[in-house]
Amino acid sequence: MTRRRLGNAAALCAGALLLAAARPGAASKPSPPATLAARLGYPPQTKLLIVHGDDAGVTHSVDSAIEAAFARGAISSSSILVTAPWFPEIAAFAKSHPQDDFGVHLDLTSEWRYLRWRGVSPQDQIPSLLDDQGFLWQSVSDVAAHAVPAQVERELRAQVERARAFGVPFTHLDTHMGAVLATPALAKIYLALGREYHCPLLLRPIVPADPPGYQRLVPLLANNPNVFLSEIVQFAAGPVATFPARYAAVIRRLKPGQLTEIIIHPGFDTPELRAAMGNGAYGAAWRQSDYDAFTSPAMRRLLAAENVRWVRWGQLRKLLR
Repeated sequence: MTRRRLGNAAALCAGALLLAAARPGAASKPSPPATLAARLGYPPQTKLLIVHGDDAGVTHSVDSAIEAAFARGAISSSSILVTAPWFPEIAAFAKSHPQDDFGVHLDLTSEWRYLRWRGVSPQDQIPSLLDDQGFLWQSVSDVAAHAVPAQVERELRAQVERARAFGVPFTHLDTHMGAVLATPALAKIYLALGREYHCPLLLRPIVPADPPGYQRLVPLLANNPNVFLSEIVQFAAGPVATFPARYAAVIRRLKPGQLTEIIIHPGFDTPELRAAMGNGAYGAAWRQSDYDAFTSPAMRRLLAAENVRWVRWGQLRKLLR
């Protein structure tokens, strides 16, 4: 066949392909991926929200507030500090209330002045995780500077296994003060534990506005099946009197089809809590304010008006392969 005939044949083939593509059903564009709302069985544009009660196990008054918040439908999840002194109390509650959604609050820090705790592992096995007094480090920067990854892995696995030994039916893993994301090496351990225990993790995609240190985690989180959250909201400063209005503003701007987690710190403003945490950031008044904001009738009305659907981590766990 001559070059001209080859050209004519190629043109005919091209035309046939164009016609085939134009025919209904001959070729179609791939369907866009289903939104998380649709995967959970909600209409695709539903606003999704986890309201998470943090730090279960830290004190009796915090445990009591988290238990009451679950009973009043004010939170959809919580997570337990296995290292903290009131862990046995909240573990017993979680075991007897499997309908409530609890995770393991993986912990490498003990931040309060007088309320301090150690790791679960024997101290001689995790020396890089402990300060001169034998307690977990008080800051994330100390963890990043001192923690040996092998010792971190040993301790975090011991925390999960202790929760399991106490009968906690945990649905997810998350991180106290974000310490397991302090370095890429620690973040890899966090991701590996999620896979090992078949648990979703408190993670969201890294965005340009994040601190430069977090940008190092981008390769780890790309296309990771454990990333369900689009946004995590946690207040870091007061005054607490403004919290109800600030939480309401967050709820009014929720994006349809996406999942946001609001992390709150419920607690009852008791002498115990004031002695343990004072009245500063995340202290007794702060925690009482968080509890009051989400148990209020005004919050219940707002959630209904905004057509928000509450999500539990247990629902997300079922989506993991």
